[in-house]
Amino acid sequence: MVVDEPCKKATYKTVSLHDFIYENRCFPKGWEEFLDKKDVLEEIRSMSPALAKDAEKYEIEPPMHSVFKAFEVRRDDVKTPGMSQVCLTCLWSLKWEGMNVGLSNGDLTPWLKEGVLLLNAVLTVRQGSGKIHRRLAHQPLWKKFTALLLQHINETCKQSAWILWGNEAIKVAVPHIDRRKHYIKAGGHPSPQGAKGRGFFGRNYFHCANKFLVRTAKRGGVRWRLLPHPGPVMDMERCDADGL
Repeated sequence: MVVDEPCKKATYKTVSLHDFIYENRCFPKGWEEFLDKKDVLEEIRSMSPALAKDAEKYEIEPPMHSVFKAFEVRRDDVKTPGMSQVCLTCLWSLKWEGMNVGLSNGDLTPWLKEGVLLLNAVLTVRQGSGKIHRRLAHQPLWKKFTALLLQHINETCKQSAWILWGNEAIKVAVPHIDRRKHYIKAGGHPSPQGAKGRGFFGRNYFHCANKFLVRTAKRGGVRWRLLPHPGPVMDMERCDADGL
């Protein structure tokens, strides 16, 4: 998917989030029904000044042109990301469920074509501040938007499987999911801290999601496989370096 030039150049300091979406039309296609809802439009208009004001003091991540990447149906132009601990934890869980995944591949974008939406409750963070502070600083900004999005998906999508990782995801999402219609599988967050708490491993997320999609929803299961990265993910040490 090629991003239009005005969308690529947009920053939090030069364009409001409202104009980025509604004037420049930089939100991924296919979400027009959601964006046209009056309460969604009003919420985006309401949160835009606060995000712009925060950008006067802090650098915001991700760049504005990438803030809604999770909503794209295709991401052919995205470079393979570096491997994070969270991603590696997910790959190990997939591997233990018997899925065909390569542990050297941190690119989860093939799942998008399978109909998987990978979503964080907070879509922007402050760059450089502590991890918790970075996330919590913008959490109030995105709270209502996230709730409206979850409500929209719950109402408009056919029977779907929801995988919720971490206490925050559970707290935010569960009130908006009709459990008579959809399936929920929850567990700890795949971060080192989260995996120790509520418990991430052994919950059989991916197999159970597919079981529901095939047997109950009468839809095809998700092909969770991720082939190994085609090239080396790091420089390998020479054999004459003994490591002592």
